[in-house]
Amino acid sequence: MEEMQVYIERYNNCPGVDDKYYEGLRDITNSFITELKKYK
Repeated sequence: MEEMQVYIERYNNCPGVDDKYYEGLRDITNSFITELKKYK
């Protein structure tokens, strides 16, 4: 999970990438992590 979050952070730092794409990816990642925690 940490690797995915680091990748998304790097994606945010790419020039020319709109913030709305980063926010969408971050929201998806957070939702995914939340769902996985339910099954631990």
